[in-house]
Amino acid sequence: MHKAVIKLWGVRGSLARPGKETMHYGGNTPCLEIRYGDDLIIIDAGTGIYELGLCLSKNKKPLKATILFSHYHWDHMIGLPFFVPLYNKQHFFTIIGRKNLKKALDNLLCAPNFPVNLSDFAARIKLKIIGPGKFRIGKIGIEAFNVNHPNGAFGYKFTFPNGKSLVHISDAGPGAGGRDILTDIYSADYLIHDAQFYPEEYLKRRYFGHSPYHYVLDIARHAKIKNIVLFHHDPLRTDKDIKKIETGARWLARKIGLKSNVRAAHEGMIIKL
Repeated sequence: MHKAVIKLWGVRGSLARPGKETMHYGGNTPCLEIRYGDDLIIIDAGTGIYELGLCLSKNKKPLKATILFSHYHWDHMIGLPFFVPLYNKQHFFTIIGRKNLKKALDNLLCAPNFPVNLSDFAARIKLKIIGPGKFRIGKIGIEAFNVNHPNGAFGYKFTFPNGKSLVHISDAGPGAGGRDILTDIYSADYLIHDAQFYPEEYLKRRYFGHSPYHYVLDIARHAKIKNIVLFHHDPLRTDKDIKKIETGARWLARKIGLKSNVRAAHEGMIIKL
């Protein structure tokens, strides 16, 4: 039986933030790689997808993969035209997203925003629009569900043939269906969740569609989550700031009796399930 391998290539939210103060946790915007056997899924195409593309290009064999968008804000799409495998005619990609997928791609890949159009990619590309609900990519079972974010976004639950599960909620604030969110994430082995704000910041930014870390711990406690990864770090955060969030979240987890392992996401993090 295979293990699922998840690698984080971009964990920063809203805006890329390279520099000496962000070297540990990373400055690239969201991109995750999920592998199970021959199945390859890429979640979002933030600036982190560039390094993933360079890595994939080292393999000279034809590539078949899926790019799965959570939503179409630019920090989740801006790396797509720099994803080198799209310029190789031997590769095939299925690009999956919410409604208005083609419109979002055309708006990104057009003058004066960029000199390359969707039709200029050499790889074979198939676009697929989905709504909330269950579907499969290869051997991986997936459920898409709505989360609370401006213009709409999906969270995803991945269930692998070995019985392990991962929930990825890149951008979401509290109030995503009330307690229904607990059903969507219940008993997952890993929860990767937006935790962009300090609790005191959230009071002033509650309509931004992002979460404070204490909310993530609260839903994880009710949903019996085993491992929590705090994701979508604010561009203002230095490595020192993110470490402070991680330390504060671990302290709060102990205080509320949450036995989950809590970590802040960093580029290059690998999860094996």
